[in-house]
Amino acid sequence: MPASLEDCLGILFHALSECRNVHFDQAKRALAVALARAVELPEESRVEFRAAFLYSMLLVQSRQAPETVTAEVRSKASNLLDECKASESSELFSVLMFDVLMELGEPRRAILFGERALAMAVEQKSVSIGDWLWKIGLCYARQGLRDHATIAYRGAARIFRNENADPRLPAVLIGLGNSIRKSQPAEAEALYKEAASLWEAKGQMESATPAWSNLGIVCSDQGRFEEAIQYYERVRQVRESSPGTPPVQIGRLYNNLAGCYRKMKRFAEAHQAVERAIKILTPLVPQKPEEVNAIASALGTKGMILAEEGRDPEAVEWFRRACAEFEKQPNPNLESVIEELEHEAAALRRLNCLDEVRSVEDRIESVRKRAAAIPSISHDMDAPVQPTEAALLVELERGIRSGATERDVAELGLCVNENLRERKLGEWWGVVRSPECSTLIYYGTDAQEMYQAIEPTLRTDARFEGARVTIRQRSEQSEIMIPRRMVN
Repeated sequence: MPASLEDCLGILFHALSECRNVHFDQAKRALAVALARAVELPEESRVEFRAAFLYSMLLVQSRQAPETVTAEVRSKASNLLDECKASESSELFSVLMFDVLMELGEPRRAILFGERALAMAVEQKSVSIGDWLWKIGLCYARQGLRDHATIAYRGAARIFRNENADPRLPAVLIGLGNSIRKSQPAEAEALYKEAASLWEAKGQMESATPAWSNLGIVCSDQGRFEEAIQYYERVRQVRESSPGTPPVQIGRLYNNLAGCYRKMKRFAEAHQAVERAIKILTPLVPQKPEEVNAIASALGTKGMILAEEGRDPEAVEWFRRACAEFEKQPNPNLESVIEELEHEAAALRRLNCLDEVRSVEDRIESVRKRAAAIPSISHDMDAPVQPTEAALLVELERGIRSGATERDVAELGLCVNENLRERKLGEWWGVVRSPECSTLIYYGTDAQEMYQAIEPTLRTDARFEGARVTIRQRSEQSEIMIPRRMVN
């Protein structure tokens, strides 16, 4: 049978999964298989495949050997993508391109495919709409478009609040809190506390650290410094006691602490904390947007400390370094770029370097125009939200820190899914992963029947030991713990 575009894109999804699990040789083999299969594609499908293939290859290269990713290769991939019309693309192509572009740090291009996937999700379950609103909110947030992100996150939060125990809700609440923290700090604080409490109730303290960290920022902004430091100390204790914590998260913590000390005028401690952050972050080879942003943010914090000490000539250099780091990305965080430029302009103004001030102000205006040109999401947020008829959530002790790969967890999800599909009771939607656990999500019409169908597998397969199963029928739910086997 001739290959279809869906077949080839499915192989590229496999390559993406292997890349995320740092299995680069397997990812490259999958790319080679996809390329071989694509020879059989009809002509009308080849442009989309070539664009998807090139971007997938770029992602693998950027993770394994970032120095080999040239501007020429990026330009070739970009030109091919320009030939594809997001409005006419298949759902699978839209989802793949959204994922790959986001991981490559190109959220502005990703948004077109996210909008397309959202439009197709409208015909599916409300949770599919919520999931895409959450992803699109993140897409806007990475570009520094807080108002755009707020609209998407509010829509997602509205949907997931109707889905009891849904593992995505706390992450959405943090995203919404971040998007309104400067304009509505009281609401943001409440959202962070709600997210933290959801994780704390399940004993997932590492997952709760982003909420605590943001609570520290809110308290610091309001002059509640002792509260802020207490939150940061909670984050420090959890992150530094977890061997698998990524260095970028430790670096961010000390950068936030430095900002708090700066506002307290404790400049010696502020310098000590920010230098520690820079020391942790600088050795990283920036491969992901969050790593680039973390380094740039720490450089900017150093500039702010120097500026408040009256050391403006030094501060200007640090602001410029920070801005240059942010702008390394194909789609930089525009809000962060503007902030660093405004800090630079203020320092130059104090130094009476008026010609340089005008030049920086022209750059600020240019960046603001770029931000204004990005359209907001187009979706009816007032549409009625109906909770899912039936859901089965299987929370496994196979989180990111356990060493279990995305493929390991997916194998479990598919294992159970086969049973449900054969009996036409429901199907696997996907998985939400956190440091402590991975939650398999299944949707159907009768949650109790779904559980009864898979219960023998859950109780006999050792990989499900200790799992927490949530059985939810509309607004009613119950929980069952899968016991561990006794070891003699």
